[in-house]
Amino acid sequence: MDIFRAVESASVKIFDLIKTEYELRNKMENKIKSISLVMNMMNVFISSSSRSKAEAFGEKWVMQLQELLYDMEDALDLMGPKTKVSFLKRALRTVGLMDPRPQHILLIQELDERLKILLELWDQFRDQSGEDTPATTKPDETAGPRVPLGCRLAPVGIQHHKDDLIDLLQHVDGQPKQLRVISIVGFRGVGKTTLANEVYCHDDGSDGEPFDCKAFVRVAWSAPLAAESKDDAARLLKETVYQLHCASADINDNTDIMTLRETICKFLQDKSRIIVTTSVQSVAKKCSLGGFMYRLEGLNEVDSDKLLWQLVGCDRNELPQDVQSHSVDIVRKCDGLPLALTGVAEYVRLKLEDLRRGELRCSAIVRDLGNNLAGRLHNAAFKAAHATLKECYEGLYSHDLKTCLLSVSMFPKNYSIRRKSLVRRWMAEQLVPVPFDGQEHASTVADKNFEKLVDRIMIQRADDEEDPAPAVVPGAVKNKCRVQGVLLDFLHNKSVSSKFARLIQNGEHLQTTSGDNNLGPRRLAIVYDPKANRAGGGNSNKAKLAEMVEGLDLSHVRSLTAAGTELSDFKLKRCKVLRVLDLDGCTGITGGVLRRICKLKVLRYLSLRGTTIDACGLPAEIAEMRFLETLDVRDIVIVVRGSKSKAEEDHVATITLPCNVLCLPYLKYLFGAFELPRDIAGPARGGLALWPKAARASGGAAAQACKLHTLAGIFIGGGDREGHQRLQNLFGLMHQDRLKKIKIWWNKKGVKGSKPKPTTAHTDLLVKFLENRCFTLESLSLDFGDESLDFLDFAPVNAHLPCKIESVKLRGKLSKLPAFITANEHTMLDHALSKLYLSYTGLSCEALLLLQCLPNLKYLKLIEDNSNFTDGTLTLNDARGFRSLRGLHVQAPKLPKVIIVVSGKDKTVAMKHLTTLQLLCKDISGFQAAHIDYFHRLEQVVLLKSSLDINEKTAMEWEEARKKHMNRPRIDTIECRGQDQ
Repeated sequence: MDIFRAVESASVKIFDLIKTEYELRNKMENKIKSISLVMNMMNVFISSSSRSKAEAFGEKWVMQLQELLYDMEDALDLMGPKTKVSFLKRALRTVGLMDPRPQHILLIQELDERLKILLELWDQFRDQSGEDTPATTKPDETAGPRVPLGCRLAPVGIQHHKDDLIDLLQHVDGQPKQLRVISIVGFRGVGKTTLANEVYCHDDGSDGEPFDCKAFVRVAWSAPLAAESKDDAARLLKETVYQLHCASADINDNTDIMTLRETICKFLQDKSRIIVTTSVQSVAKKCSLGGFMYRLEGLNEVDSDKLLWQLVGCDRNELPQDVQSHSVDIVRKCDGLPLALTGVAEYVRLKLEDLRRGELRCSAIVRDLGNNLAGRLHNAAFKAAHATLKECYEGLYSHDLKTCLLSVSMFPKNYSIRRKSLVRRWMAEQLVPVPFDGQEHASTVADKNFEKLVDRIMIQRADDEEDPAPAVVPGAVKNKCRVQGVLLDFLHNKSVSSKFARLIQNGEHLQTTSGDNNLGPRRLAIVYDPKANRAGGGNSNKAKLAEMVEGLDLSHVRSLTAAGTELSDFKLKRCKVLRVLDLDGCTGITGGVLRRICKLKVLRYLSLRGTTIDACGLPAEIAEMRFLETLDVRDIVIVVRGSKSKAEEDHVATITLPCNVLCLPYLKYLFGAFELPRDIAGPARGGLALWPKAARASGGAAAQACKLHTLAGIFIGGGDREGHQRLQNLFGLMHQDRLKKIKIWWNKKGVKGSKPKPTTAHTDLLVKFLENRCFTLESLSLDFGDESLDFLDFAPVNAHLPCKIESVKLRGKLSKLPAFITANEHTMLDHALSKLYLSYTGLSCEALLLLQCLPNLKYLKLIEDNSNFTDGTLTLNDARGFRSLRGLHVQAPKLPKVIIVVSGKDKTVAMKHLTTLQLLCKDISGFQAAHIDYFHRLEQVVLLKSSLDINEKTAMEWEEARKKHMNRPRIDTIECRGQDQ
């Protein structure tokens, strides 16, 4: 009987457990659906809450809403199923122990309560103020050019810009007389209006005589700035017509920006000139069709210092030694922006007596500049600068753009970030929305957001020692970028006040007040700068990450960037909701640290670039990071105990890629010097590909689900057997249709001594792979060093279909151009190739001329050092040649002779759309400077500084050719450290 009672009791308990399990599961699923719906609604509201009427309450309310949304996302991600649960835990859960779901339900209920409180506050605000939605920020309606037309002091550092613009007003002999629109484009407060006024007050016209009439029209654009604002366009047009004393025209309030331009042009003669000032590059481009864009940058240090003390009205040498020695810090902090210098000068003028008595020091002015620009100290001297910077930020009418800009501003002034890495970080943090219709990929949206910020000159190109040449498109960002200096100080404060991000440099919390330091940031950047530390007499122990974040609550950090720090003793388990982990040049990364990183459940972006790792490679646990999207292990140094010297010699380590990493469900971007795993063996069913055993065991489902987009890159060289096996493994990637970009090395980077050469068996396997991928790949990079690439002389499998590869980078010896590029005339006319990089190929000039038939080639980069190229002749005799080329980059000891053949009455030549010409050669005598006049759209010429220093006559010829060109293109000079750059 006792046995029956025990069985009966156990049956009742099991029934109750099953019932409770079912109820828990249903309750949790319903709560998750409900909270997901609320999250979508909150995202929509936050994205649309940029236009405002009640600033204080609106900003605070939206910030609390954003914090709640972050907590909801963190909770849902942490509730996701684990990839691997031990048998003991599964057994305990079946009897009701260690079940996390009741806690999850309590957490969701807590989030529900917080949402209800926020909604109640919303209702109270609406009832009291009559507003439909809580407001965020109110734009300054009086925004616009704040520099008075009749400036009392003579402008500083503007004369050469004035001379350039006056020169642009002049008519060039031999050029057709036509109306020209000159757009001055630059960041807000850089002095565009002042420069335009200086040119306006000049008397000479386009033929050296005074203009018949002149008009200076200023419009205070209503925020947010809209290039197509019809009301403002109509108002500008009416004011212009009135000042020019022209006959009245049919002007209505529906005039858009392009109609405005066309209507004004009707009133003006061919000799007339229009100067437009704007801080938006796309607006400048639209306005200056057929004209010129003049890019105005900030003042240099000498002119900035002169302007500062001229505005102060005091001789710096009369002040204490502290001011004489450290005023340069103030100048550098202002980043050459006259608007900021004006505010600082007004502040210094008011505090002049304190400076004389030593009660105010330059370091305090520098430290508080960001707070003053952000308006936190309510200093009247910075009112104009604060209003301009605030409108510059609020003019980003999209909440997503503001968020992306704030994410860039979390780094210090001297820290540059790579453009592509930044875009991938945005996607990992989900800072860019993915359209519901699915027509655009997240990467496309992120790229557009980046371009919009560059368009408004908020993100600018940063100096890049590895690649000093500027971008092909003037004003664009090619690789490294930074935020404009003064705007950066403003945004640092914005980030801290909204709990968006926190910056710690050498242990110091930048741009915070005493009450901010204990707040738990969502994003954290910790940078250790040894130079700044030595200059300030700091302690090298500040390089330890654990010490720099001591006292901070890291439980809510979603993005952690550490540069130059040591990771020893840092507790990664405190960062449970981390999405982005960027360890740039860090040390102290052991195998244990790597395994702890692999336990971060929701990590999407992991960069170990430039780090020193005290381990044998990547741990197998990395395959458990199921949300990982980006893995970057480029330029790492692996230090094996007892062989550090060897690791330093081979500064770029080659890593064997764990096979399960390739099967991670969300992995898209993989960067490093990898060897494919050796356990890829045997053909998969169908005979088309090879794949890891895990994928084959599941019928290839894991391989089919793989989202890998970029693999840069893999090492395939080695001895006969070893190299053959690596190439066999490469076939495991053939069937991945989502793989669009691949980079392949033959030899390991940094290895010295004799290197194995590719055999026919090796190259046949590689050709077989490439033959099948020419129709699906977007980018192909092959680096064979000094080995031959003639095996690329193959046509695609289907000779009737053109190659779809858009970007090709080749390094290795070639006797002629690869056949997959120049297979036949029919497919060549439809070739998708738009970017081509050829390095040390040994090709002659005649062989390279075949490239002029490529219809979509926009950028061509040639790096050569052989006599076949340098002693040859490039004859451009086809007027239709290079019909889409925008940028040409040639890097060689000597430039070959270039002959340009002119066709027809209109003097048509090849490369008629060329905008940027980069000739990085010590000897450029092969190209006549006067020939740039044939390229009517040329905006920029880049030369080696040494090429002009050697021959003064050459420098004069290029300057003379620039002045005679209708666009007066910029001639920039750079110093190139080596031919390999």
